[in-house]
Amino acid sequence: MNARLLRVAVSAAVLALVAVLLVTTADLVHLLHASLLLALGVGALLRRPRSG
Repeated sequence: MNARLLRVAVSAAVLALVAVLLVTTADLVHLLHASLLLALGVGALLRRPRSG
């Protein structure tokens, strides 16, 4: 699978999950903190330098 397509798919899935959780929960501070950490983790994994 193309890396750019994978990045777009992961981003869309995370945004959809965050939107659903924002609608269904009142605990926004913890949700925003968790979504920020998740986004940073995904970004770090996708931008990891390749060896070899």
